[in-house]
Amino acid sequence: MCGICGLIQFNGVPAEAGLIEQMCDQIQHRGPDARGVFCDRVTGLGMTRLSIIDLVGGQQPMANEDRTVWVVFNGEIYNYRELRSELEKRGHVFKTNSDTETIVHGYEEWGADCVQRLRGMFAFALWDVSHQRMFLARDRLGKKPLYYYLDHEHFVFGSEMKAILDHRSVPRRLNYAALDLFFSLGYVPAPYTILEGVHKLPAGFMLTVDGHSTVQQRRYWDIAPQTNRFTSIHEAREELQARLSQSVQMRLIADVPVGMLLSGGIDSSTVVALAAQHTSHLKTFSVGFSEDHLSELHDARAVATHLGTDHQEILVNHCSADLLRKLMWHMDEPSADPAIVPTFLVCQLARQSVKVVLTGEGGDEVFAGYRYYSLEERARRIHKLPAWFRHNALIPAARLVNFVRGKPRYHPRTLWNWALEPRADMLAWTAVFTDAEIRRIYQPGFQRSMHNHRASQHIAEIASNNAQLDTLERYLYLDMKLGLADGLLMKVDRMSMATSLEARTPLLDHQVVEFSFGLPSEYKISNGANKRILRLVAYDLLPASTTVKSKQIFAVPEQRWLSQELREVFWDLFQSHHVQELGIFSAAGVRTIWNQMLVGIPGASKQIWAILGFLLWHDLFINNTVPKSQSQPETPRSYDLC
Repeated sequence: MCGICGLIQFNGVPAEAGLIEQMCDQIQHRGPDARGVFCDRVTGLGMTRLSIIDLVGGQQPMANEDRTVWVVFNGEIYNYRELRSELEKRGHVFKTNSDTETIVHGYEEWGADCVQRLRGMFAFALWDVSHQRMFLARDRLGKKPLYYYLDHEHFVFGSEMKAILDHRSVPRRLNYAALDLFFSLGYVPAPYTILEGVHKLPAGFMLTVDGHSTVQQRRYWDIAPQTNRFTSIHEAREELQARLSQSVQMRLIADVPVGMLLSGGIDSSTVVALAAQHTSHLKTFSVGFSEDHLSELHDARAVATHLGTDHQEILVNHCSADLLRKLMWHMDEPSADPAIVPTFLVCQLARQSVKVVLTGEGGDEVFAGYRYYSLEERARRIHKLPAWFRHNALIPAARLVNFVRGKPRYHPRTLWNWALEPRADMLAWTAVFTDAEIRRIYQPGFQRSMHNHRASQHIAEIASNNAQLDTLERYLYLDMKLGLADGLLMKVDRMSMATSLEARTPLLDHQVVEFSFGLPSEYKISNGANKRILRLVAYDLLPASTTVKSKQIFAVPEQRWLSQELREVFWDLFQSHHVQELGIFSAAGVRTIWNQMLVGIPGASKQIWAILGFLLWHDLFINNTVPKSQSQPETPRSYDLC
């Protein structure tokens, strides 16, 4: 695992090793073990290394035998031994035992198509000296990030946006269209970023740049429906278990200690149970909260006891403004996900004992675990009722239940969606701010400058790639293409790498994803029960209490944090002259949401958290208030190849 960066100067100005070093400074946390820099006239490559495989020989940038192909690589290639064997049979000579070298020789043998043969998580940049061409690629599901900036004089790239911003030609201008997407989705989807001119390479894409500033970008992988013929769900379960077991076993390969993040839910618990079949001593790490209804620590303990793991826990009771500021700096872009806090803290705990962890991320997107999947299934049944009955009887009755109980049982959005037509956009279920809600926080002038339904249009464009899918498949496809790549996996990458810890996600092996996507929808969700086939896999591996319990959202006490320790920083930032000059927010609208949060209106605390995420990001990256100690490592270890 590493951080990578580099550039091409189209204007003929030589690449400066000092500039590459400065870019590496910004991502030193991603790889504190070593550093490498390579310069070839107008091109420069840099990396910071977290040594996992071939601790001595795997240094980067790495070249082929005649030094005509150079690569910097972030990630892990789990099938590198098989690829190495195949390439050696074709005459290639390896000088290391690292997975990185398979990319170099794979490119020599297959060109850009080498990316099709890689099984793992990766973002890499390869400089082809002979053709004066840069080749970049990001893994199929977006586990590793890759940013770039392009103008007529420069192409600059990096694992994190902060590395790119160290290049003096990259402007720090707010992308207002991306801001609108952020407030709708809770993250900025690729290819957009929160800054104008800076882009994210989308998951499953490759990009080539030559010395004449010619850029070509194309998709090399997509999730496509497959036909898996099984006589029963139990036959499919056996095949799924075999694939998951292989995926877990591959991700246990390392020359350093490996542990597990264990939430207590079925996803991470299944990963730990399968890992226990391949290794005798497991370290597991869990995080919880003092609010018992939010914490799954008791479930995690039950699984750890059942499997006999060496188990450690951390209890999170507070979130200081200083901690959140640090985490927003690591996130690079605004985040509406308060789970960055416990994710960082449990990674910090794990890093004291191990250098690699396996996690359960992806189970909800692959096996249909989110609650709105079952809500949509119920909504389709409700849509069979006459529209006049839904509008005039059912919805008023539900509102009455909310009023009598005092605290809503039915989320207002659920009532709204009952009134929508079938196949309503998933944004109706998942948005941080709906189109109607977002108008309340914008000033009228700013609202008029925004295009209506921008997020809806973006979702529709993504969905058009697989228009033939049924409703559940469509939702799963969109979640994997949007929220998974640019929300969940971005969070896991940034928070683990902030502690110099590598996180691996066995449930998101692309072969597992392709297999699951081809299964009938009723194998995943039936009569409101989510993750049906995964529960069958877990049945013989885990305590019964784990396999039968309904999904518990990884909720965070953000309402308490916001109303107490984060209250002052929120209003200080919101009322600052920097924010007032932006002309974005309606003070009355934001105050209304704040008051809704204080009385527990569903969704209000996440909306306030999203606004705070933007305010902190703006202060850090536009006002440039990053503490020097946070952005500059004290004692980098480096070696140069210039």
